This record gives sequence, C-alpha cells and structure tokens, in this order.
Amino acid sequence: MAAHPLLAGGVVHADGHVFLSVVRYGSPAHLVRVAVVMADGAPHYAWHTGEDHGRIIGPADDPVGAVGVLVRVLVGKAGTCPG
Repeated sequence: MAAHPLLAGGVVHADGHVFLSVVRYGSPAHLVRVAVVMADGAPHYAWHTGEDHGRIIGPADDPVGAVGVLVRVLVGKAGTCPG
C-alpha cells in the first residue's frame, strides 16, 4: 500500500478481530477493512466490511494483486481520485 500515494492503511484490533483498515486520502468515508481468512486450505485476503464481508479478494501470497483490487475499489480504475 505504501507504493500507492492515494491509499493509507493500518492494522486494527477490534471486537476480537485483526484486520487491515484501508482509506483513500482525503475521503475518510471511503474506508474498507480486509482480513486474512483460510480458504481452500490456504490464507487469502477477504473483505471484512459491509455487504462484501467474507468475499475473497485474492491469495495472501499476492499482496500486490490485493492492493490492485483495493486501488480499483477506493480510487477508481484509472488510478486517480474520481470526481
């Protein structure tokens, strides 16, 4: 995430869970939470927020791919802040 200038994140411990909280700079309303879950016998990143809670983002051994998904969701497909 440090490689993308429009995103910030940190590890949060809340309600017995540990997850990564990710926000788009300048837009605190655009916040998502990501957890690591086991799926098909391997660790995966998964949404830990809203209606997508539990949906797999990608394998935990591909953090660059997971950040790409977060960029598309929080920043937009072109990699710039929309509107």
